[in-house]
Amino acid sequence: MRDILCVWTDRQCLKRMLISGALFLILAAPFRALFNLIPGVTEIRPANVLPVVFGLLWGPAGAFGTAIANAFSDIFVSHSPVRVWAPGFFINFFFSYLPWKLWYCLPELDGCVKTPRLSNVRQIFKYMYICLIDSLVITTCLGFLFEVLGFQPFRSSVLLLFFNNFDFAIVLGVPMILLLTSRKDAGLWLPSGMERLSEPPLRDSSAEKKSKNTRAHIFDSSEAENPAGKADTACGRIADRGLFFILSTGIIYDLLSIITGMKAGKRMELIFLSLFALLLLFQFTRRELPLLPHTSDSLPGMSIRGKVIVGFLMLAVAFVLLTGTTAFHALWREGGDRRTVWQYIYTVVGLALNLLFAVSLFFLSFAERNITGPLEALTKAAKRFAGFDHKEVERNRTFISGFSAARTGDEIEELSVSFGQMMTDITDYVENLEKMTKEKERIGAELAVATQIQADMLPRIFPPFPDRSEFDIFASMNPAKEVGGDFYDFFLVDKAHLGIVIADVSGKGVPAALFMVIAKTLIKNHAQFGASPAEIFSITNNQLCEGNEAGLFVTAWLGILNLENGELRYVNAGHNPPLLKHREGGYSYLKSPAGFVLAGFEDISYRESSLKLSAGDMLLLYTDGVTEAENRAQEQFGEERLLRVAVESGQDTAKRLIFAVREAVSAFSDGAEQFDDITLLALRYRGASAEPAGSEEAAESKEEAGEKEENMRALTVPADTGRLDEVQSFVREALLEAKVDESSLFPIEVAVEEIFVNIANYAYAPAGGDVEICCRTKKDPLSAIIRFSDAGKPYNPLEKPDPDIEAGAEGRDIGGLGIFLTKKYMDDVQYSHENGKNILILRKRIR
Repeated sequence: MRDILCVWTDRQCLKRMLISGALFLILAAPFRALFNLIPGVTEIRPANVLPVVFGLLWGPAGAFGTAIANAFSDIFVSHSPVRVWAPGFFINFFFSYLPWKLWYCLPELDGCVKTPRLSNVRQIFKYMYICLIDSLVITTCLGFLFEVLGFQPFRSSVLLLFFNNFDFAIVLGVPMILLLTSRKDAGLWLPSGMERLSEPPLRDSSAEKKSKNTRAHIFDSSEAENPAGKADTACGRIADRGLFFILSTGIIYDLLSIITGMKAGKRMELIFLSLFALLLLFQFTRRELPLLPHTSDSLPGMSIRGKVIVGFLMLAVAFVLLTGTTAFHALWREGGDRRTVWQYIYTVVGLALNLLFAVSLFFLSFAERNITGPLEALTKAAKRFAGFDHKEVERNRTFISGFSAARTGDEIEELSVSFGQMMTDITDYVENLEKMTKEKERIGAELAVATQIQADMLPRIFPPFPDRSEFDIFASMNPAKEVGGDFYDFFLVDKAHLGIVIADVSGKGVPAALFMVIAKTLIKNHAQFGASPAEIFSITNNQLCEGNEAGLFVTAWLGILNLENGELRYVNAGHNPPLLKHREGGYSYLKSPAGFVLAGFEDISYRESSLKLSAGDMLLLYTDGVTEAENRAQEQFGEERLLRVAVESGQDTAKRLIFAVREAVSAFSDGAEQFDDITLLALRYRGASAEPAGSEEAAESKEEAGEKEENMRALTVPADTGRLDEVQSFVREALLEAKVDESSLFPIEVAVEEIFVNIANYAYAPAGGDVEICCRTKKDPLSAIIRFSDAGKPYNPLEKPDPDIEAGAEGRDIGGLGIFLTKKYMDDVQYSHENGKNILILRKRIR
């Protein structure tokens, strides 16, 4: 009763009442005017489906809407008197409200019900059962009303009225509910009582498994507890079965009486009607059951079950309509009054239609069990699996272990088995991917350290010998991977001789880098013992051949320059010929016999060459990463272009020449991937009489070493680890503003994090204080200088001994690794304590 009264105070219910009434009038009015069989009382009208549909979906709102519209139609279209439309209003309201009440009182599974979407055979059978009860009740009421009002005897109209109500409720009602509740905006059409129904009780896995393996009947119920108590008692189960038994018996009795022509006993009819009314009244007053979410509630449209149901029902209806049309033409030719013809056709069509409904239910049950049901279960499993966090491997494996493939013996079973295998493969892949990711992160961290170690092995401070004025030298290496196989070196053999070497190890990555370390060490060691270039290569070649199972080799060029007279003795082991510039101008390749590569074969003799350098002559050494650099069209840079760049650049210092070549190679590549290390070394001989100060070259070198300061920014923050992100962002923005490449920021960010975290944890403990961070950049070469200043306890982190990185985690002392990495990543780290403040300066040259 509360639901009925609430209709008039709820805006949503009023909206639904208006919609249902308007649609009822639109559909009912034409048929009242065109197909009146018994004037003023009843007619053939498809609008009879609307009370059932709207009552089932909207309850009292739909019932009031259709009842008011029916009364309006009786008054203004059929001009019926009050003795007709007044009881018709209440009968129509009951006709519409009864399906709502029965739907939520008859259980489906586990003592609960689902929203009436009719997307499976069980719900369709329940809907047909409710329509059967509803049609019989309304037919009985209308039959008695007709007889009381004197229109016609009860038995002469009951069959026509029953088929009219029941068949339209099925033929039009099933597809109508399917279409309305399968829309994306189905919220308007879903039952308004959902929010007032209690939630279903929680079920354990055994009960759920049992419910899946048992073919449940709509009259089966459960004794599971729910918040409202036991919704379906033993009396309820008896009432369900009793109502079905009385209904079936009454239908069979009436059919037999109609077919055989015998008169039904008034006493027997009264007994049936009384029992039916009592059981119906009991059902009408039962407590509504808790609502379960429908399996298709989350679908964007109609489920595959719904489509099969609609399609098959439409075929059945088309067949019946064809049969009815044929029967109509045959009977019309024979003559007879219209009412008798329509009654006969309605009887034939109604019986045929209900017979086809029964066949349809058997077919749909078979399709649901073997096609749509397994597909729906597979869809549900796929959706649940897709929603998992696949990093939770154990949860995935638990779900997979509970998944069972459909046993249909056809393509659906194959699909189900394949899906199960796919879930297993995805889980295994994610598990392996997680392991590989962790391993890749570990290797990446180790490669970052290896990159810094390799860079530290190559001379990077220029000018390298500030007190020597006889030469100007500069070099650079840009590896294609984290670590490279190219290397360069220069060193003083003695006070009068300078050794220079450039080499390229075959292959890339870690193996080439390890071989590079060995080759570089051997060449330098033998050179410093005073051996000639040819002897150095011969000895180094034999030593590299020992145990070289990987088959690596090295192309190298080594020269030893006499700083007093400019004599250069050199040897080439399969390397690219250097470029030589004479002080008169112009470049040319230094052609000389190229010996075999190092580590190729043992006991190879190398031929030594020599030339005399004059003051102002310049030598450019390079690896094949320069000449074989490719652009997007896969064209190589080549020796001719290198020669042209060197000539056209007109640079007369080693550093500017290398920068000019690197910029030319970068412009030529135009963003194409770098496949080989790019290494350059330039040497300019000034002569033995050159002076460090006063000469034009020395002054220029000094200006370059000065490194003009660019962007300078400062930030003061509390010494709190929670401000680390702010500090990192500050340093990052300052460096990016200075045109620092983002790929060069990683070592700087690691060092900044280590220093700031140390200050936050130890400088002011247990109190607090501020940290000032100053970030500035310098150009030529581009460098970053980051200064930390705090007024905490004096502490020099650089005094802490470096950890033993070769020891395992168990044998290594805790701490010290962060400062060690900072010193490795940075070119220079300085600490001082001035005016009561700790000052730590990090310097990193970008290029």
